[in-house]
Amino acid sequence: MLIGAGNVISGAVFVFGATWINKLNRTLLLAIYFIIHVTAFSMIFVNIPVYANQGETYDPPAHLDKPNKALALISAFLLGTADAGIMNVIYTTVPIIWGNKSLSAYGLCQMFQTIGAAVSFGIAALISLWIHMGIMIGIGVLAFTGYVFLRKRDTSREVS
Repeated sequence: MLIGAGNVISGAVFVFGATWINKLNRTLLLAIYFIIHVTAFSMIFVNIPVYANQGETYDPPAHLDKPNKALALISAFLLGTADAGIMNVIYTTVPIIWGNKSLSAYGLCQMFQTIGAAVSFGIAALISLWIHMGIMIGIGVLAFTGYVFLRKRDTSREVS
């Protein structure tokens, strides 16, 4: 429920705060939302047992005596907030970079997102939660680096 609430609130910031958001650099926004994602992953790392996604466990979390419900709820909200923010940055950048070829770019974006979700679903019970988070952080770093490279390459147009 709080992942959805984070999505809604982050989306509302982009809709109702459009004049303020449009003044910010998209790369800076993406970096802020990536930091929010990494913060949420860190909170999950501290709060959830390593094999919690593979079945019932009574193991304690890595750094706490027992899981903290408030910390889990906050991390869920942060995940939703960062997801919506990252998608907004990507979706508002695509038509500026690719112009009249944006339909193909959106299609590729959706294809990679769907493949990633399907692979994650398929391997969810096979690898630990921490490996999942490591993969997500690694892909996030690659995606952020790719975005920065794309922005540097496209110096002919200014995107705020």
